[in-house]
Amino acid sequence: MRVLLTGATGKAGRRVCRELHEAGFEVIACDRSMGGELPVRVRMAELLDRVKCYELVEGAEAVVHLAAYPNDRVGVPPEVLFNENVSMTVNLLQASRDLGVGKFVFASSVQAMAHPRHQDDEGRVPPSRLEYLPADGRIPAHPGTPYGLSKHICEEVLQFFSREHGIDCIACRFPHLISPRYLEYYRDRERHSSGAYARGYWRYNYDECFSGLTTQDAGRLVVSILNSDLPGYRCYFPTAPTPLTRTPVPALIESYFADVPLRRPAEELTHLIDISEITRDTGWRPLDDIGEMIRSGNQPD
Repeated sequence: MRVLLTGATGKAGRRVCRELHEAGFEVIACDRSMGGELPVRVRMAELLDRVKCYELVEGAEAVVHLAAYPNDRVGVPPEVLFNENVSMTVNLLQASRDLGVGKFVFASSVQAMAHPRHQDDEGRVPPSRLEYLPADGRIPAHPGTPYGLSKHICEEVLQFFSREHGIDCIACRFPHLISPRYLEYYRDRERHSSGAYARGYWRYNYDECFSGLTTQDAGRLVVSILNSDLPGYRCYFPTAPTPLTRTPVPALIESYFADVPLRRPAEELTHLIDISEITRDTGWRPLDDIGEMIRSGNQPD
């Protein structure tokens, strides 16, 4: 299968590119900048140029769209971030529709569903906006930032192109994507979990459900999606097998989610997120337990 991969030199893109290449896909890699040692040549491309999008999509059977501003802290005005994230996605989808591409995989974000919710300086935590736990890809969106809103709108655009034009569209609400060099940052956060972190220093968004995923597992998920028959529109919320904290799940629910309806008893849960639909649809399971890696000092393969 010939696959267009956007954002190929980014943190996730580099690993996704390697996983696709090793799985036997013919990868057309593009990005705004060069960088990273990749197994394929990278094309410089501006996805805000709709004509360039047609050139890139020509001959592809699937598109994996990772390119975007990655968060609200990139130093551009919020309206620029929102407009450009949405415009790039629409340009690629329209080109895919016109050129007969059958599958479109989109890197959405946990921030599409997780309105910012932090502990304040007095230790108070506002009520959660999550509609149920354990969360999954079907949980309604509650964006609270221009970045999260841009991802939510892109999910709506994917649904439109799937419904009206028959493209199989899959949105992945990726949580924190962690590469080996970022593990030490999380280890430092864990070491301070009884101090600054507990007082809200790290400003963790509790409605992100203590989720995380290695870039390796993200790449494996993309491969599994492309190898699976997934008609229509799907939205997935992938995560590592255990939360990014040593606190037991029932205690997390009592402390931060006491007002959220549970679909299963708290004592039965090993995570605040349910990935069973992803596994049923694609066979994918995360191989890297980030929580264990943080505590043990191990690195992902």
